[in-house]
Amino acid sequence: MDNPLSASPPMQRFIKIAGIDHAQSLTRTEVIEDLSNQCIEEIRKKLPTDTQRKIGQEEDARRRALEIIQGVVQQEHKNYLANPALGDFPDGESEAIALTIYQAIYSLGPIDNLLEHDEIEDIAVNGPNEICYRTPEGWRRVDDILMQGMSRDPQAELNRFNRAIAELGIMAGPQNPIVSARLPKGGHRISIVTAPVSRDFWPCVVIRKHRPRSFTLENFVSAPQKAKDMQLIRQELKDLTAIWHKDAIFTPAVAAFFQMAIAAGLNILVLGRTGVGKTAFLSMLGSLIPPDRRVLVIEDTRELNLRAGDVPNNCVYYTTVRSQAEGGINVEMHELVKMALRQRPDHLVLGEARGPEMWDLLNAMMTGHDGNLTSLHALDEKEVVKRAQYMIRLPPAEIDLSLRQVSELVASTFHIFVTYLMPANGRRHIARISALTGEVGTDDRPILETVFQGGADNAHILELNASPTALERHFNRVGFGFSEVIKLEQKRKELGAS
Repeated sequence: MDNPLSASPPMQRFIKIAGIDHAQSLTRTEVIEDLSNQCIEEIRKKLPTDTQRKIGQEEDARRRALEIIQGVVQQEHKNYLANPALGDFPDGESEAIALTIYQAIYSLGPIDNLLEHDEIEDIAVNGPNEICYRTPEGWRRVDDILMQGMSRDPQAELNRFNRAIAELGIMAGPQNPIVSARLPKGGHRISIVTAPVSRDFWPCVVIRKHRPRSFTLENFVSAPQKAKDMQLIRQELKDLTAIWHKDAIFTPAVAAFFQMAIAAGLNILVLGRTGVGKTAFLSMLGSLIPPDRRVLVIEDTRELNLRAGDVPNNCVYYTTVRSQAEGGINVEMHELVKMALRQRPDHLVLGEARGPEMWDLLNAMMTGHDGNLTSLHALDEKEVVKRAQYMIRLPPAEIDLSLRQVSELVASTFHIFVTYLMPANGRRHIARISALTGEVGTDDRPILETVFQGGADNAHILELNASPTALERHFNRVGFGFSEVIKLEQKRKELGAS
């Protein structure tokens, strides 16, 4: 798909306003930020307070603000011409530059232009250098050239979004780091997460667009819904047979199995005692998530790092907050799970489920939020249901369900269990990889299919045990088949025999 923003009139207008090329965007961004600060001071000096309050609502107040901004731009342009060492002044007419600065001060900056595009469904601000947008074909990152309206100051960006919801009488900040609201202008839903919950103290914001258009029967007959190109999602299975070592945790067939599972967006639960390696395993699984998907990571302490680079790459990290003093804030895991569902994740990675957040996670998966990866402190699969039952009974969830009812929830929401062991000899290994059939047995436990079996009896090599019929339809949905795993297993055995 071509970039839907590359040829549309609102975005062309914005590029023309900015007059910024890729090589100089950062320097000119800083110039625009400096100009914005000067304009704010001038407006405060020259306009009455009541007029300042009406700038975003009334045309006369808007016009007077733009005139002041244009005057600052014209004067500063002369200063920059006289002293080129000051920096790179944006190209373009003063009226166009003034409008860019006005948007940066009094609205949502480059986000305003994204909101004008019908194809865009969601917008995510992940940090000072990254805005992503979602269409029916998946997530994309906004070009750097369009980012000059974003401040490099976290507080300035937070103030921008707080201004947008000010008339609702709420604001995000250190004492209220999670805010969900509906923007008065346009009716779009907005979710704001800021310090101390968000990564690097940057406000992370997701706007879910309100589209007032009504649809008719004719629309459903004549306009096919766009879908993701499965060839883009489908990662080629890595044939790692050539580098496989008999003492490794995985075989090539196991590696292919997890590539398929992640591409298909399956819900995976990693089981094991403390220190067995669950976090490292989650990190590996998270690294397999296709780059065009949005990932939210929730932990008590930041340990996971799923995507390399200086920008988030649409992978956002949140941590819980524990009050260190009387009057301080507490942000619990279950609150973050609820919030995360408003931030449009394709994959939710929960470092470890250990409390009432299990109920929120099960609820999310029951309503179609797949692609979840999490770990649980349990010695084996039999303990999962009892642990889950205990956790959902904790406040504030306090859900009292029978063992069979909890089993039915677990069986219908999770797809794969991975059981990690570390016996007395200290050798970490995977004992089993199991697929859940979705059914519950007469013993009130989820029915499992053992896909791979490991352990000392198998020289700690995960041997393919069975083709998981419960997962085949999920693999087929993204162009895979379990036959590809079987071929890799056969190839490994043939090489071993020779």
